[in-house]
Formats: sequence, C-alpha cells, structure tokens
Amino acid sequence: MNFRKIVLVLIVIAIIGVVGIAVMNLQNEETAVKAEPESISAGKPVPFLIKKADTAGDYFYIAYQGYKEGEFKVLLLENQPYTKVQLFKGLGGIGAEYLDFFSEDLRTVEKYGIELEEIIDASQVSDNTLVVVPLGAMPNSLIEKIQNTTGSEYIYLGKTDLMIKEGVQEKNWYEELNESTKKKIVVLEGTLDEYYQDGRENEIMDMVLFNEWMLVSENQVPYSDSLRTEIIPLENAGYARILAPTANGTKAVDMQLNKTEETTEFEDIFTWETVSKYFDLSKTEGVPVLKIEKNGEVIGEEKIPKLGTENVFYKQFKFSKPGIYVIKIEDYNGTKNSGIIKVKNFSVVFAGSTDYKFRFNVSIDEEPVKELRMLVFLNNSTNQQNFSVSNGELVVPAKLQEGKNTFNFIAYGQAFEVFIYNEKTDPFAVYANYGPWIILVLVLLYFGARMLRRPVYKLRVDDAARTAPIKEIKISAKKLAEVFEKASKSYGINGVINTQEYAAALKKWVTDGYDLEEGSVENLLGTLKKKGAVESYHSYYQLKGSGDITKNVMNRKVREALIENGIQYETKGSVFSTKDYDVILPGGKIGKKRAVMVFENSTRINQFMDSLSQKEKSILMIRVKNGKLSLADIHNIEDYL
Repeated sequence: MNFRKIVLVLIVIAIIGVVGIAVMNLQNEETAVKAEPESISAGKPVPFLIKKADTAGDYFYIAYQGYKEGEFKVLLLENQPYTKVQLFKGLGGIGAEYLDFFSEDLRTVEKYGIELEEIIDASQVSDNTLVVVPLGAMPNSLIEKIQNTTGSEYIYLGKTDLMIKEGVQEKNWYEELNESTKKKIVVLEGTLDEYYQDGRENEIMDMVLFNEWMLVSENQVPYSDSLRTEIIPLENAGYARILAPTANGTKAVDMQLNKTEETTEFEDIFTWETVSKYFDLSKTEGVPVLKIEKNGEVIGEEKIPKLGTENVFYKQFKFSKPGIYVIKIEDYNGTKNSGIIKVKNFSVVFAGSTDYKFRFNVSIDEEPVKELRMLVFLNNSTNQQNFSVSNGELVVPAKLQEGKNTFNFIAYGQAFEVFIYNEKTDPFAVYANYGPWIILVLVLLYFGARMLRRPVYKLRVDDAARTAPIKEIKISAKKLAEVFEKASKSYGINGVINTQEYAAALKKWVTDGYDLEEGSVENLLGTLKKKGAVESYHSYYQLKGSGDITKNVMNRKVREALIENGIQYETKGSVFSTKDYDVILPGGKIGKKRAVMVFENSTRINQFMDSLSQKEKSILMIRVKNGKLSLADIHNIEDYL
C-alpha cells in the first residue's frame, strides 16, 4: 500500500468518526433548540403610521407602526420650523454660477410638503417665511425688508462686507444692523459656487430642511415590522419635525410641544420590579383620571376619588410586558401631570455548546449586555459560581446529567431558568440508523479520490553555469499562490505584480537562487489564469478576489509616476494627495485642492464624459475651466504632475 492509499484510508476513518459524532451532537442540539422555541412574526406589511406623538414628563414620545425595515428622523427644535421657503434669486451677485443648479436641487424640499417660491425682488418677500439668499453679496433692497418683516428668517450665503447696490461694493452692512435684526439672519460664509465645488451643497439643503440654527437634537430612528414607542429627551425644545416615510415619499410632520405643569420622574425598571409614584392633584378640577398608554393606545384608566385636604394620590405600578408606558393625570381641562415608565426585558437564551462549555446570549431589550456578573448553578447544585458576561455572551463550563438539565441564573436580584435536554445516544444505534448514508459517502469518496488529481506544476530550472543538467521542480497551486502573496507584500505594491517580479519571487523562495527557463513563468501564469487562480490586466497579475484589477493597476501606475518624478505624496483612502493637488481615479471625490483624474486612455475619458448627465457634465466642465480639475491619460500623466 503506497503513501497515497494510506492517507486516503486515514481520511475515511476520520470522516466516519466525524459523521458519527456530528449525528449525536445534532440530536442533542435539536433537543436543546426545542426547549427554547422562538416566536416568528407573521410579518404582515402595513404602511408606516404615526399612531400618537406627544410629550410626557421631560420626554417627547412617538408611537408608530412600522413595516419591513427602514428609518425615520425626528428633529426637536427651539422654535416653529418653516413650511414655506423663498429663494431670492435677485438680478445679480458674485460666485453664483451654480444658481440654476441650486434652484433645481432646492426643489427637493417640495417632496417633503414644504412650499417653495422663487423671487427676484425684495417686495415679494412674505412674512413667516424662510428666505434663502445665495448671491455672495447682500442686496441693499433686502436689508430694509429684513428689518420690517415679521416671523421670517434668512439664510445668507456670502460676505458680510459686500453689498449689491448698483453693482457689488464693499460695505460692512452686517455690523450696522441692530441685534434683533442680526438674529433673523443665518450667515453661511462662502459663495454658492464654493459650496458646490467643494461638494458641500447638501449642507445648505440640510440647513433649509432641518432649520439647523434652531435644532436641539436630530434623532435617527430605525423601525421594523412592529408596533413601538420611541422616547427622546425634550431639553429646551418647543417644536418637533418628524420626517416620516409615506406611500408618496418622506413627508415633514410638524407639531408644537407642550409640557404639562407637573411632571413625574422617569423610571427605568425590569418586568419583575415595582415602582411607586405620588401625584399632586392640587391643581386639578373635578374628578381627575389616571390614564396609562402603551404604543399610542390607552390600556388602563382609573378615576381618582376625592382625597381630602392633602390632594396627593399614591399608586404602585408593575408591568409584566416590556415597553414604554405613558402615565397621565387628566381632568376636564386637559393633562395636568405626565411621566414615562420604561419597562425592560432581560433575556438569557441558550446559544450552543462545544465539548463541556455552554454558551448563552444575554440581552436587555434585544441589545447585548456589555458587562455583567451573574451567579450560575446547575440543577439543584449548591455549587454556585460567578461568571462574567462579555458583549452579550456568557460561557459556562458544565457536565450535564442525562435527561433534563436546568441552568439557574441570578442577575439584578432575579432568578432565571434555561432548560437543556441531554440524551445519551448509543453509537451503534447511530450507525444502524445512518449506516447506509455513511456507506454512500464512502463510495463517493472512493471514486472521487480515483478521479481527483491534485494540480502540480513543473518549473524547469536552468543553471546558468551549466554545471548541472536542467532540472524540474514540482510545486502545488497553493504554494504558487503563497509565493504570489509574499511577492506582492514584499514589494509593497498592493497585490499587483508583473512577470519579472513573480519570477524573482520564485527564484528567491522556490528555486534556491536558480534562474527559471525562459518562458516558463509566462506559461505558468497563463495556466493559473485559465484555472481561475489569477487575473491579469496590461501585463500585470493579481490573485483572484483581490479587488478591481483595473483600479489596482491604475493605482500602481500613478504611484510609480509620482515616484519617478520625485513628487512627495500621501495616500488618503483612494486619493494620492500632494502638496498642490490630488490624483484620483474616475468616481473619486474631488476636494478643495486641484484634482487630476486619471484614465486608462483617451477613449475612457470620452466614455466617462458620455456617461454623465447634462447637469453633471456642466458642473465638471466648470471645474475644468476654472483649473480645479484636469482629465489625464495615464500614458501622459507626467504632463499634469
């Protein structure tokens, strides 16, 4: 029996053992899973719906029904957000070549239900409107209007010492305004063109949509197919703007926030805990009512009897189900007192085992517990030990008895039980049940082994001194890949190498310094390419799955061009940043410095231009015209460096 057959026999024996063990483990795992069934939601799709949004205590709460998965945004603001925007285009300005693009982009606010109007004269400015002035200099006619309009505010892009009056002239108009007028103007330093050329135009859009100068907090809320309530601290907010998904896109829903005179302190408890509350009823009229809400619906209501002269109502609360509970005291004039009780769900779930180590997932409200010490004991054992939870995982070493086993956990003063069944299985019974399948596997392995031939490549080594005959070295595909990876790392060229570099690597790590016979490396790389192990582009090669080879080759050529021309640079992501300019590939982000965008050839430049929309092409050509951007062929890149 040769070595190959011995190895095959050993593999077969090992597989038989593994199959037997796997079957027994599978039976135990299936039993354990049965002990911890998970409820699966029917997942009926329903439109996103805000069931109720209001204040309670020191919080804003929103109860909603979500569908599938997504997110919505809640903005808490000091003052009332604007539902009408006016774009003041005027009749002139500086740094406003992008005004038509901006006018088109600003139309997106209409999708949120916000009215947009374009105006050219100060007399057209309305009260209670957000006016955007992107002209680089302040029109003189508008200054007087700002002083006289009520309820309006202005977003101004430009300089505070430039005014439009029979042309653009220098005048420090902003400093001459009184403080109340200054408060009406949000100044964004810089021109409209600068914002667009720097790729920061979305900052202006967010300022308009979010009313950022009055923003207290911006809250991104993920949702799924569930009924939930989200709570957000009020701080000093007076209004809320909810950007909620609808069948017709995202819409802005605005509401005023009114805090109750009396507020009840926020409580954060577990399902097994009880909390006591005292309510001052001295300012209520008639018969007050205690109401409890959950997810926008009243789930409990209780009339409060007359309490004599003390006017203090005492109540204990305990909830068996987790969630956000809103507590309110109401009379016929409205809500007099309010607060929130958050009830948390603590969970310990069996997650699997390895040998004699059992893993459990520990979470609070489905979020992994980062750190916690838990007391653990098995069945009725008196041997209780402390174990640490780390990032939601608890590992407990234990030897189970046959049948039902109970893992007991104590945390936060409460005991929890997790049941695991351990059924011992006779190995001979397993083979009796699964023997035919094992035989089938062995037959397949046997014929597969006869058909299988491990790919071995031959390298013909040529001793240049001719002191020995040409010899061949056998090398596996795995070894060839390892040499390829070592070569790319040693040269520091990010995975892309040429045939000369690969030949040098083989000489260094495989042939003990002997040269390879001419043509053997090219033939080898060609074979590896046919096998799908490597891919090539312009005489460069990389291991399959090492990223976009065209991009990697272009990055290498750019790097070599910079080095050959003695230009210092640093890499920032996919950007080669020099002192005076950035070198990028198509699709790269253009920063504040001049950019050189490098293509494979002139044909690619034309294809890139044809792929752009008319708006994108216009913006790009403005950058080229202004010297902010150059489009370079890699073959003449030196002309642009």
